[in-house]
Amino acid sequence: MAKVRELCVQEKIDLIHADLLEMAQYAYQDLNVPAIIDITDSMTLLGTRMLRAERGVWKKVSAYLGLLRARTLEQSLGRSFDLIITNSSVDEEVIKHLSPSSRTLTITNGVDMGFFSTNQSAIEPDRIVFSGVMGYAPNEDAALYFAQDIFPIIRARRSSAQFWIVGSYPSQKVMDLARCPGIHVTGEVEDVRPFIQSAAVIVCPLRIGSGVKNKILVAMAMQKATVATSLSIEGLDLSDNKEVLLADDPHAFADKVMYLLTHPEEALRLGLNGLKRVQERHSWAAMGKALETAIQSVMASRNGRAHPSR
Repeated sequence: MAKVRELCVQEKIDLIHADLLEMAQYAYQDLNVPAIIDITDSMTLLGTRMLRAERGVWKKVSAYLGLLRARTLEQSLGRSFDLIITNSSVDEEVIKHLSPSSRTLTITNGVDMGFFSTNQSAIEPDRIVFSGVMGYAPNEDAALYFAQDIFPIIRARRSSAQFWIVGSYPSQKVMDLARCPGIHVTGEVEDVRPFIQSAAVIVCPLRIGSGVKNKILVAMAMQKATVATSLSIEGLDLSDNKEVLLADDPHAFADKVMYLLTHPEEALRLGLNGLKRVQERHSWAAMGKALETAIQSVMASRNGRAHPSR
C-alpha cells in the first residue's frame, strides 16, 4: 500500500484504474487522484444467489459471511472512486442500490472476433459442449445439473449424444461425471477453440452466478447455436429463438437441445444471428471506445480539483 502511495506522489499519477473489488483497498481517499474501479460483477449479487443456492448449514453460514463482506465493500466504493464500472446493467443496479450517490456505468464484455472465428466444417453432429473454469462454483453446479438432470433425457432419445465439459480445475464431483456414458471431462486445455468449433450445440445451464457470461459471447462469435438458462444471458440483449434458445427446467432444456441436434438448419440460423449481434455490440473496438470515453469524462469532471468527499 505504501508503494502505491509513493508512486502516485513521485510519478504524478493522473488516474488510478483498479481492476476488481480486491484492488479497491489501494485507492486512498487522500491522494487527490481521479480513480475508477471496474468490479466486473457485483459480489453482493453473486453472494446473494450463492446463499440461496446453498443447502448445508455451514456452507450457508460461510456464504452469509462472504455476502456481508462484499456488501460492506461495495457500499463504500463511492467514497474512493469517481466511477464504478460493471459489465451488466443488472450488476450496476445493485451498486446503485447499495451506494445511491455513486457514479456508475455499464461497459459489457467484449470478444476478440479475429481470435474466435468460425469453422463450420469441424462440427461433430452429436457433440454438446459446456466450457468454463470448472473450479468456479456456478460452473461446477451447471455441469452437474446438465449431466445429472438434462443429459440423461437427451441420451434416452439420442444414444449417440456426447456431452463435453471443457475447462480447468474440475472438482472431483465434475471429474467423476466422466464415468457416465457419453460424458467427457477434459480438464485444462491449451486452446478451447477446437472444442467450441466441434460442437453441434453449446449449452450454458447456469443456475447461479452474476455478470455477463463470456462463454455466451465466444459461442456467438464462433457462430454456434446455444441453449441457455435465462440467468445465463443476464445483461445481454438477446432474444429467445433469435440468437439463443432459452429453457429453465430440465425437460424444456433437453427438448431444445434435441431440436437443434435434429434440425441443423435451425442451429445455423441461430448461429448466424448470434454472430451478427456480437459483431454489432461486443467487439473489443466498441468496448475500448466506451472505456476511453468514460476515462475522459472522469478526468474532465475532476479537472485537477479534489473529489468532494476527500
